[in-house]
Amino acid sequence: VPFPSGGATGTPYIYSQETINGLSGTNVTAGLSYYVRNRINISFNYKTEMKLSGTSAGSVYTGARDIKYPSSTGIGIKYQPENVIPAVLSFDAVSTAWSKLTDTAFSDTRLQDTIEYHIGIEHRFDKGMPVRLGFAYVPHYTDAEVRDSYLTLGTGFDVSKVNVDLGLVFRKSNYTVKDVFAGSHASKPATVTYDTVIDSTF
Repeated sequence: VPFPSGGATGTPYIYSQETINGLSGTNVTAGLSYYVRNRINISFNYKTEMKLSGTSAGSVYTGARDIKYPSSTGIGIKYQPENVIPAVLSFDAVSTAWSKLTDTAFSDTRLQDTIEYHIGIEHRFDKGMPVRLGFAYVPHYTDAEVRDSYLTLGTGFDVSKVNVDLGLVFRKSNYTVKDVFAGSHASKPATVTYDTVIDSTF
């Protein structure tokens, strides 16, 4: 669970990763799916708020603690066009009100509401082997300028009675970090303290 450990209004926040033990809570996830003309499926999903309470034994904070995680709402659409060779197109979006997260250990979390977008296609060849291609856009709730993009590629096949799925994920991330060389070069003004970084993983 990332929480701010520094920063000021108008400047990027610095976040630390915390592992928390000793808290418990419950929430409910409900969904509804509806078929339109047998080829279009519309689905809705809602996850309620979840309050965790107890004595936190975390890596950053230890003591009595209450954390309330926000609700989220999702909508998805799946479309299967008329074709002898089956193909499926899917799209979904998930909205989470992270700005409503509260934590008794931190008075100001400054989290951002987010909307994630996912789109994918699965196409099966004549022998039934599928090819899957997907894309996801995931903004980060700790900073509106931090965004992850995912490109995925996958397939699957049967071995005896076992189904084997294979997938590759390419991730591109944009984020802001403190400039360790600020003011040390004549072409770089001393007022520049943060840089935007783009990294990729495969």
